[in-house]
Amino acid sequence: NNVSGTLLVTNASYTTPSLTTTTSYYVNTTNAFGCVSPFSPVTATVLNFLAVSASPNQTICVGSNATLGVNPSGGGYIYSWDSPGNIAFSNIANPSVTPNTTTNYTVTVTSPNGCTGTAQTQVYVNSLPIAYAGNPIAFCDGQSGSIGSAPISGYSYSWIPTTGLNNPSVSNPVVTLQNSGSTPSTSNYTLTATLNGCQASNQVQVTVNPLP
Repeated sequence: NNVSGTLLVTNASYTTPSLTTTTSYYVNTTNAFGCVSPFSPVTATVLNFLAVSASPNQTICVGSNATLGVNPSGGGYIYSWDSPGNIAFSNIANPSVTPNTTTNYTVTVTSPNGCTGTAQTQVYVNSLPIAYAGNPIAFCDGQSGSIGSAPISGYSYSWIPTTGLNNPSVSNPVVTLQNSGSTPSTSNYTLTATLNGCQASNQVQVTVNPLP
């Protein structure tokens, strides 16, 4: 059979240039007796580029976890997640991670037809604030005392319970309590400090002694 075109090589193999569309090549063989075979088609199929997108960047607190995600997902796809110093740590579409520091993650997806694509996402890790409710204090019925510690810039504070506090939203409120009984009474106050959405708590004991 006759095929028109340009002779590329006379070798047993041929490496194509970079292709953007599916292309057919034709090859024939001449044996030792000088007989020539008909041309046979060899098709180099160019598959579509695999577009991959990872889940949006996330912000978590130290000790919390984040769930990563990727598109496309589903049956037949193969996944490989990498992070610095932790290659191929997961082969599922939506792994859960608990980084101690801000970390970049790269996912490589292989489609059922063998095409691959990659995408990246970042998990930003915020430090926990410092919560210090102060040392235990004691005072007499009807008197006052201070709990907590000096404020830290950027922090917000809340105290539970709010009983007897002059301001439950500051780091070092004044507490005034009564004790009409005959034995000391104790109350525990819990301070919660918040910074960048992350929280830490600490507790202090307040003892109110009765009057004679």
